Amino acid sequence: MPVKPSVVIVNGSPRSRSRTGALLNALANEIARVRDVDVQSVSIAEIGNHFGTEFDPALLAPELQRAIHAIENADLILAGSPIYRASYSGLFKHLFDLVDRDALKGTPVLLAATGGTPLHGLALDTQFRALFAFFQALTLPQSVYALDVDFNDGRLINDDLSQRVRSAAELAAAHLESNRGYREASNNVSRAPVAPAPVL
Repeated sequence: MPVKPSVVIVNGSPRSRSRTGALLNALANEIARVRDVDVQSVSIAEIGNHFGTEFDPALLAPELQRAIHAIENADLILAGSPIYRASYSGLFKHLFDLVDRDALKGTPVLLAATGGTPLHGLALDTQFRALFAFFQALTLPQSVYALDVDFNDGRLINDDLSQRVRSAAELAAAHLESNRGYREASNNVSRAPVAPAPVL
């Protein structure tokens, strides 16, 4: 039986119930509607208390190790955060500080964010894309930004937003198969040893 493509939600909200989580879940549900996928979720609200104690991956808490392993082996990442002070949450960034710098090469990443003003949507291009460019990930050209007023009791209530979610999800689903082929080819190529990253 073929293995289902892995879709990993990375939710940068520090709240267990959040608009960011609702948006990311809506994207994942739309992808699952058109493709048979295995969806996993990494939530800062659940693992955030394990940050800041270690930087050696082998010494991290098991919850963090599992989260990092899921991200590094994803066929598609749904990365989202509420916007604070024109950027993603600090723990969202800290999580990716712990991800291997070569693990996400070519991995498609669908970006999403929530905020209180339309101007915060610029962070998707100025902050999120720059972060994943470092990893040489493939940030999809269509991202999704939602305002606080687009939700009611954790549900999307804006029809235009729902359409953008469907469109972005269809685009993301189309990249799944090509990424799996890329990762398999990359794994078969021998690599020269990489010097360890400097300790900051």
